[in-house]
Amino acid sequence: MPANVARESLMSKFKAHYKKNNHPLTPEFVIAHAVPMFFFTIVGTWVIGIADVLPTIYRDKGPTTVLLQRLFVSFLFAEMMMNWLCIRYVDSSYSHYKKSGQGHSIDVEGQGDGKGKTSVENNENGSRTPQTAGLRERFVKPSSMDFSGSASKDKTGGKTVKYPYWSWCPCFQCDVMRPPRCHHCALCNTCILKRDHHCYFAGTCVGWRNLRHFVIFCLWATLACSYALVHALYYIYHYFWFRISYLDFMPPLTVLRMMLGYTSPIVVIYMSVTCFLFYFAFLSASFLLEHTMMIKNGMTSFEHDNLNRKKIEIIDNRPLSGRLQSVFGLNWGLSIFLPLHNVYPPTEDPLLWPTIKVQRHTSE
Repeated sequence: MPANVARESLMSKFKAHYKKNNHPLTPEFVIAHAVPMFFFTIVGTWVIGIADVLPTIYRDKGPTTVLLQRLFVSFLFAEMMMNWLCIRYVDSSYSHYKKSGQGHSIDVEGQGDGKGKTSVENNENGSRTPQTAGLRERFVKPSSMDFSGSASKDKTGGKTVKYPYWSWCPCFQCDVMRPPRCHHCALCNTCILKRDHHCYFAGTCVGWRNLRHFVIFCLWATLACSYALVHALYYIYHYFWFRISYLDFMPPLTVLRMMLGYTSPIVVIYMSVTCFLFYFAFLSASFLLEHTMMIKNGMTSFEHDNLNRKKIEIIDNRPLSGRLQSVFGLNWGLSIFLPLHNVYPPTEDPLLWPTIKVQRHTSE
């Protein structure tokens, strides 16, 4: 099956799911609007803050205070944008990992719980690695799979090969054998190592290499949005209230009022940025809290959301410091301020996971 056909097949399933549940936020809608909405809010907040809000609020404190406030806000903005760029462009895909030469010899025969085998082949250098060619020709793709494992039927012998969740299993879109915790993203059209989730506001998947940047971005975004929101509400109450009505706190009504001549475009921009700040402050704080707990527990949000913990339990044997280093690298404190993913890479093995214990529970 060609890659573009496989991608269309997955996207059609996404569309059918959202249509069946009458969900208004389809993937196409979110992809088209998430990134522009993010830039409008963040860049608009920074420009309005340093150009109008901060000089107005702190004008009685003197020019030095205004300058320090502008520098602090610009620092928060720079940290956010630096980590946003790293989320978007630091590649966590399995294909990038193999091309970079970081892979090592692997013998995956008998991986998992012993219910199935993963095909291996002998390379020219004598090492044994997962067979990655001809999966679409050899196997029948299952019509449905659960997140505790999957099964595929061998076309040649009619034998059903089972792939438990924590095992090497075939990706029928990429035509490769992928390691545990590696999942295919229909939007990125590639397999992502230690896939956590697809970030619509960055337009890419969060995984093994860029998870640190996502968490650090949420940290700086929570601080920046909260700081900006406090100043925005103070500014609106003391300096902007006479220009607005209560209806202007709902951006669609503000736009309608502007079209009818009841308010000005500047009010639309200011109030829209303020309302979006509420949303991003809540969203970034929620993600920060959620992923802090995921790192503490040694799990990904994909596993937390999809695995049936009554059937399979993932246990990380490392102490908390080891779990932090597995995401942020050895010098994880410095990584909060600088993008050091190449200097201090994650300390965990994204293929073999030697520190992870998978406990399977038998159903009653």
